[in-house]
Amino acid sequence: MDFEPEKHHRHSIRVQGYDYNQGLFFLTLCTYQREHLFGEIVNNEIRLNRFGEIVLETWEWLSVKYTFVELDMCVVMPNHFHGILHLKGTDIEPSKPNLKTLGSIVGVLKTVSTKKINLIRNSPVTPIWQRNYYEHIVRNDNDLDRIREYIANNPATWETDLNNNWQK
Repeated sequence: MDFEPEKHHRHSIRVQGYDYNQGLFFLTLCTYQREHLFGEIVNNEIRLNRFGEIVLETWEWLSVKYTFVELDMCVVMPNHFHGILHLKGTDIEPSKPNLKTLGSIVGVLKTVSTKKINLIRNSPVTPIWQRNYYEHIVRNDNDLDRIREYIANNPATWETDLNNNWQK
């Protein structure tokens, strides 16, 4: 019996009926083909290269550019990024309806960082990020504390991280 897995049938992990225009979210974005682009782990600490610095600068720029975005902890790893983002729905500017959702903010982060990195690489169409991203709605203070601890410890657990076994 031949079995061919279904292609391009992604199941949404979105919570039905949840307002993704506001809330506290834990994000994970991975590099294209899990390529180690952003630096390296040395003595359980991340040492960002210029590309990793661009990702961090772009993340920090989001709260400057958009009054409805508030940032919490983040970590740029060699081939992925974790961050906690708060979208304050009441402060969203009605004149910018396409920048209201979590997906649109993640899109801005990916687009801006990709353009800056590819400018340095002189390679305007090379992908930096995997399509899509993972998000988790932060539900309470215990959840937030657990996620903050995970982010803080991420570099120290790199040797056992499944993301580390991809491309080096």
